[in-house]
Amino acid sequence: MRFTDIKNKIKRKCKIYQYNHVETSIIVDFNNGEFYNEKVDIIFCSGILEYIYNIESFIKNISNNTDILIFSYNFIENVPNRASIWVNAYNKKDLLTIFNKCGFVNIILLSDLKYFKNSVTRNSDTVCIVSKASFNTDIVNFNVVNEVNLMNILLI
Repeated sequence: MRFTDIKNKIKRKCKIYQYNHVETSIIVDFNNGEFYNEKVDIIFCSGILEYIYNIESFIKNISNNTDILIFSYNFIENVPNRASIWVNAYNKKDLLTIFNKCGFVNIILLSDLKYFKNSVTRNSDTVCIVSKASFNTDIVNFNVVNEVNLMNILLI
């Protein structure tokens, strides 16, 4: 649904504040099962996964549209006192298991790599890159990275 369609559905007496959108913005309600289906090279999700009720369905939709996802998440082991507006709480192992189940088998947690420690996140969120097996592994040696991440995740 486009922003103009939403605007036209709202009664005239309501005031609409449009932030970070243009008239061609596509707005969907992920928690209502909506998803903009278009094959893309990379999907970037920053600061939204904590607000998704059915995260497995959401990740499946992402998996149907890309081979690479960059996302941030506040894992429960990093933030035990969750914000009241967050609707889910996953630890690394459980969330990354869902990504794996949806076809994302290569996983990099940037904040776990020594070159990115304290440089890519603001607070307690972790930035991750996940990709499918079909992704060109000449760029990143995922075998080494996955082995290190798997050991870190299993130790939690």
